[in-house]
Amino acid sequence: MRIVSAASRRVFNPEALFAATNGASTSPIQAWPWNTATVGFGSKYADPSTYMPNTATGVAVRPGNTDVASTTNASSNLRIYPWSFYGFGTAYTVVSIGATPIGVGFSASGNTISLATSTSPYLLAYPFTTGTGLGTKYANPTTSLTSGQNSIGWRLSGAVATTQDVSPYVYIYKFTEGTGWGTRYGNITSPSAALITGPGYDAQFSPSGAYLAVAHLNSPYLHTYNWSSSTGFTAYWFDPTTLPDDGTTSVSWHPTSNNMVFTVQATSGIAAYEGVEDYGTKFANPTGVNSYYLSGSFSKNGTAFSAGYQASASTWGIDTWAFTANVGFGTQYSPPPAPFTAVTNVIGLSFTK
Repeated sequence: MRIVSAASRRVFNPEALFAATNGASTSPIQAWPWNTATVGFGSKYADPSTYMPNTATGVAVRPGNTDVASTTNASSNLRIYPWSFYGFGTAYTVVSIGATPIGVGFSASGNTISLATSTSPYLLAYPFTTGTGLGTKYANPTTSLTSGQNSIGWRLSGAVATTQDVSPYVYIYKFTEGTGWGTRYGNITSPSAALITGPGYDAQFSPSGAYLAVAHLNSPYLHTYNWSSSTGFTAYWFDPTTLPDDGTTSVSWHPTSNNMVFTVQATSGIAAYEGVEDYGTKFANPTGVNSYYLSGSFSKNGTAFSAGYQASASTWGIDTWAFTANVGFGTQYSPPPAPFTAVTNVIGLSFTK
């Protein structure tokens, strides 16, 4: 029998799924171990020993899976926890960010964490060192924002996309680690079909950084663009033949292909596309779909996809399906065991990377 030492157990990071929830009196961030090849979800990890019992607004996993960030709408509203075989560690020292966060994300290097906020200055970034925590906040962007931001989407470690409820609905800033915010890329202005016309809920770059997809409220409910680090927007993808049937709330890129899944605030729940320099084939919806998904995430190797939903004030949960790149959805997994209590919705999801 193989013996695993305590030391090695402490540094091993198993695959897991993290959920940001309306936690009421419970922890707003919760986690389950995940194994695609066997049972799916295991028993829920113990909640963090220190947390803000309130509504979570986002969750992000640091590349390398050494740390997990959670944001809430309470005071002291950014908490970052070490993560290991044993689950959540003791939270790093809390830094007051002086704003209400909505979106959160780590750069590809894991050395920067950025936040979209609903109150001024609307966009923040901090150096981050695992084992130490946050450094001194980077200076705010010189081209300032004037309204609340809804999401964070990193292009590797060199640019950040963020969405908002007012025109032009999406902004992208250059970023240099060690220096901070750079100039803001110009907005796309033509043709008219390329323009987003309603509140933006999420914007994420593809793993290679070659494309930017935006989930938003108004028809056609999604936009995707070719992207250049030097010039910004270069082209837009023509609308897919089959559109989502309502506003989309999040977009997730498959880790090893350009397949993309939008969560939808309607009975269809999901809109997934092949993504081959245009949307390509729309994959058939999986079985057991619920309505009004707010968030989604692919597993580390892309063989599973989870979506968090709120079908009504008292009906919520997490659905997960097998996924095959360029083929689509497969069998539905059983939901996570020991579900959270006093929860009304699942706002954010993130698998380990």
